[in-house]
Amino acid sequence: MKKAKTLSVPIITVLCVFLCVSCGRKPDFAALESTEAADSAMQAAYDAQKAGDFAKAYGLFSAVTHAQPANALAHLQTAILAQNAMNDDITAVYHLRAYIRLRPDTDKTELARELLDAALNRLAIAGSANGGDDAPASDPDAEFAQTIEALKQAATTSTNKSKNCKTKTNASNTKTNALQNKWI
Repeated sequence: MKKAKTLSVPIITVLCVFLCVSCGRKPDFAALESTEAADSAMQAAYDAQKAGDFAKAYGLFSAVTHAQPANALAHLQTAILAQNAMNDDITAVYHLRAYIRLRPDTDKTELARELLDAALNRLAIAGSANGGDDAPASDPDAEFAQTIEALKQAATTSTNKSKNCKTKTNASNTKTNALQNKWI
């Protein structure tokens, strides 16, 4: 007896978009989002969110975006939680841009653009407070440059913390080896 082959949700989503685009019709984004939301991993994330476990919901939605990069709804939910629950505007910017790229013309696109503007403004303000230049927030090129600068500062801070941790680990290992040699 042969097993029936099944297609995964992302493949079906991509096929639907391709068929609609190739026929000259606009894709039915509401149907696509309904399919995306029905995914079992998405349901687990929604359940965690409804239970108030926002960190778990964030992790589950984020995992869906990695497993299903074309799942626009997962990108939007990850961005909303990144902004509101995790205070992580950099991650929110990434996922909001992904949503807008995947769903450029839906009822939620305007919301995504507003959230993106708010996140970029907060990053620009943070960049200004940390010695960045004070370019007006209405200039998209300046906002992009400020976002890049904020990312660089975050990467530098992370690298410095990592080096400091490595130095402390090496010192601890040296002391441990000395103690072991003393008792051997």
